[in-house]
Amino acid sequence: MQCFPFRYRRYFGLGAALLLLASCAVKGPAGQARLATDIQPQPLLSGSAMFPQRTDPVLLGLKAEDLNLTAAKAKLKYTPYWHVVSERSCFVRHRILKILQQLHAPTSLQVVPVVESTYDPYALSYSGAMGLWQLMPRTAKGLGIQADAAVNGRRHVETSTRAAVTYLQQLHDRFNSWPLAFAAYHMGPNALARLLAKHPWQHGDGLQSMPVPQVTREYVQNIIGLTVLLDRGEFAFDDPIRTVPVTLHPPVSLAHAQQQMGKTNNELFRLNPGLNRAEYHHSDITIHVPEQEVADWQKLPPYQGPTYARIQVKSGDSLWKIARRHHVSVAELKRINHLSGHMLHIGQTLKVPSSGGTLVAGINPLLSNGNRLRYSVRKGDSLWKIARRFGTTPAAIAKINHMSLNSHIYPGDKIWVHAHPREG
Repeated sequence: MQCFPFRYRRYFGLGAALLLLASCAVKGPAGQARLATDIQPQPLLSGSAMFPQRTDPVLLGLKAEDLNLTAAKAKLKYTPYWHVVSERSCFVRHRILKILQQLHAPTSLQVVPVVESTYDPYALSYSGAMGLWQLMPRTAKGLGIQADAAVNGRRHVETSTRAAVTYLQQLHDRFNSWPLAFAAYHMGPNALARLLAKHPWQHGDGLQSMPVPQVTREYVQNIIGLTVLLDRGEFAFDDPIRTVPVTLHPPVSLAHAQQQMGKTNNELFRLNPGLNRAEYHHSDITIHVPEQEVADWQKLPPYQGPTYARIQVKSGDSLWKIARRHHVSVAELKRINHLSGHMLHIGQTLKVPSSGGTLVAGINPLLSNGNRLRYSVRKGDSLWKIARRFGTTPAAIAKINHMSLNSHIYPGDKIWVHAHPREG
């Protein structure tokens, strides 16, 4: 099955899955050809028996009891929105698999972005983790990932994947265990080492007895469970879009190029989430495009640069509001209009980039939701308290997580929040 068009963005939290866990019944999406709909746990083997005839290194040495239980939990948890995760993965997974092969890493590490970001490369957590692999700024810097005005390395598919996988391999070498490597990735290697010094752990002790916080234990179990489901063939990803790099020479307008290619739904920015801008006037930019379209991209006529439309400043306008409204950075807006400060006055005329009357995005249009956070529920939290903290409403949180207002949330749950920070 080829990846079907991505017609809209939807963010699925875990509240719906937790409700289903509570009722012990899941109704998965009908007609999902690549997802088994029978979610009954398989009969357990002997507690001391190993999972038979498995070659995936992530699963080696783990008890069959652990593998069956984690698979059953993961199936309940991810069935309701696996089709969305699989669809998102189409835009990036071909490159992830290629890097896993190059680094001689287990193919099953492709499930880590499912648990970390639900395969949303634009995901930004409350703590500041970003991208498919949810790398923290300090961790990314230590791994050599850089960010500049053109590209953000934590969102860049190849850069972030190569760094995250290399880091996971280093953690595996340090702890000689994939479950412990995942735990270290989640909570930090030094914190894990301190816990293991007090309470040593081996695979035979069982995943449930790992001496780590419950939220980390569940994180590890999610990865193991998804690995088992893929290994058994009960879950499967849609076929990824095969892409190749193409270098474009300035001036470049990716929004204009998308129009020329007949693209919709910002497909180019889903294939290239690392891009900060949609226009590159002074430097080459390398992007990934579907391999069957390379010749068409190479035949694109040179971009002549934007023309400009004129707007008038209205009451309540600011440079930031105007820039956001017209999908251009404040710095670019000031440059176009030769502004040295931030003061505007009502009736003032400003130029904004346009092409044939159609606005050309100066920034990556998928970055317009920069205040979207992936929040980890804390003890004592409720939808009302979280909504108040982030300047939104319980109904808005429930909607983007496909929950009801009466849904129960628990410490450690991950939910999406569109934050609207208050002034002051």
